[in-house]
Amino acid sequence: MTQQGCYKDALASHEIAPYHGPRKVEKWKSALRKAADLSGYHFNGEGLEYEYVFIKKIIEVVNTKINRIPLLKKVPTCILKLPKLEWLHLSKGAKLQFIRKFGEQGQVISSISTEKQICLGGCNFLDGFLPSFLGCFPNMTSLELQGSNLTILPECIQVCQHLSNLNLDNCKQLREIRAIPPKIEVLSARNCTSLMPSALNLLLDENIHSRGNTWFTLPGTRIPEWIDYYGKTSLSFWFRNKFPDVVQFVIGRPMFGSLSFKCSISVNGRVLDEWNHSYSELETGHTFLYNLRLHHDHDFEKYEMVYLEDEWNQAEISFVSKTFEVGRRKEPLVQEKGVYIFDRDRIGRDILFTNPNQYRNPKPMNKQLRWNYQILGLKCCLLLLRVMAIASGY
Repeated sequence: MTQQGCYKDALASHEIAPYHGPRKVEKWKSALRKAADLSGYHFNGEGLEYEYVFIKKIIEVVNTKINRIPLLKKVPTCILKLPKLEWLHLSKGAKLQFIRKFGEQGQVISSISTEKQICLGGCNFLDGFLPSFLGCFPNMTSLELQGSNLTILPECIQVCQHLSNLNLDNCKQLREIRAIPPKIEVLSARNCTSLMPSALNLLLDENIHSRGNTWFTLPGTRIPEWIDYYGKTSLSFWFRNKFPDVVQFVIGRPMFGSLSFKCSISVNGRVLDEWNHSYSELETGHTFLYNLRLHHDHDFEKYEMVYLEDEWNQAEISFVSKTFEVGRRKEPLVQEKGVYIFDRDRIGRDILFTNPNQYRNPKPMNKQLRWNYQILGLKCCLLLLRVMAIASGY
């Protein structure tokens, strides 16, 4: 099928245009032919199907038939004119360059204020793309950059004041993280094996996690200096009056690329919560930090039913994981775990990491046992007097 009428005239004008040329126009013609050769669809307005659902099906079929390869090189600035944009997904493998459009006096067009989620996973960023792009989407809440060729997360990420979820998984070329969004909660950097020590230091900064509400996943097995208490076995601490806010810290080593473990929390010997963690396609050991209150929306108010006010209560966090063999011994996949207490002023007063009852209120002695000790003491005194008498010559 060949193009006729206004289509033919328009394509002919583009062929002689210096910025398009015959090769690009030929691709357009090929795409139009494939779309035109598709069989037609009929929409029954009286049916139960909505029109937008019908159109969506047509678009999906057309995309499948044409088998379009994403070759987008420029993100069109017209998206800035979509006032109700809430979700933007650019195809994997796209080569992205973003040119900000300026007004007559050199001022940037106003940015979008309603966008929520932006997915750029697997894209290849050209120079200067990300800083310009982020500046136009300051109100996004979720940004996915996993699998991209990102090498530096720029400082301008801080302009995204509402960004709470950042996915950097499998950004193998990522070396530097120069800043963290101020309201970040969930950050995943699995298999970002090129991260420099300065980037890891930033991700493990106490000031970020002491705000609470964080859930970070990052490569490496370094124990943060600010962790209050850590070890290889189950963790115990004692509290009174109120169950504290806690950040849990876990270092895990994958086996055959996967890591799974079960975690449980008990107070005074009663298990209150337990859940499973599972991670796949891990290339090295990883560190996991998360606030227990964020995990599955735990309701800590139910803990009040099992602990005693004004008395010391024991909380225990335990882990169960698979093991791997090191020589003749077996080591668990979860190698280190620790806790960080948010309520810093309560440590030493209402929160302890050693048993406060260990040397208090000794168990009362049995009457028979007390009598036996008294008899033993009397015999010892008599024996001592006899020895002294013999020594004096009587």
